[in-house]
Amino acid sequence: MRNVRHSKCGWMLACVTLLLPCWSGSSGLAQGTKRPAPAPVANSKSLDQQADKVQTEYLSGLADLATKYEEAGDVTKAVDMLKSILKIKPDADVVKARLKQLEESVFSDNVYSIDIEAGAGWVAAGVLVTKDKPVRFEADGTYKVAANDMLGPAGYPTQDLAHDMADGVPFGALMAMVGKSDAGARKPNQKDAPKPMTIGARREITPQDSGPLFFKINVPESAKCTGKVKVKITGNMLPVR
Repeated sequence: MRNVRHSKCGWMLACVTLLLPCWSGSSGLAQGTKRPAPAPVANSKSLDQQADKVQTEYLSGLADLATKYEEAGDVTKAVDMLKSILKIKPDADVVKARLKQLEESVFSDNVYSIDIEAGAGWVAAGVLVTKDKPVRFEADGTYKVAANDMLGPAGYPTQDLAHDMADGVPFGALMAMVGKSDAGARKPNQKDAPKPMTIGARREITPQDSGPLFFKINVPESAKCTGKVKVKITGNMLPVR
């Protein structure tokens, strides 16, 4: 037993003896070796100057494009360029003022009129509106509405958009609707379009969808109507082709 213990202790001692030079050498190398100094950090001021130069050139390019688009008659793209500038420089008062002028100019430069017969049902306006691009309406005229219908407490039905009255729009009021983009001049049906919007005598809207525009006086299909209204449409629209 003593020999076994002596043998085991001798083996462990031999291992320690063999490993010590390695550890000491490694430790000595770590202590004797000087760590390389970190690379010098780039001059951030110089980088800031480069960033300012790039940004200035980019903004100058956007301003130049805005001017060229305006000269070419494409006010919409000119407005988009100015809005891009304001995303980077939101306090640029000169750009804000010019943007406001261009946005208002579309209402004076792009004008269209249409007559709506009071009992005609949905009438295609002949123009296309664009999502998120505002349009203004002004309506003038008078009409008579005669209805002799048997009704219950619920009033007139509103389930069938093509024939019934529209829910949420006053009786006899002018309303508008944006149809599906592929609807063309077809009259809208329940699947074609979102909820009609009250226009009345005057209103500005920002369409939630792009598509052809339709008008209707909100009266039941059975009503006898005489008279018409003239609707002036201004702003962001294109003729239906």
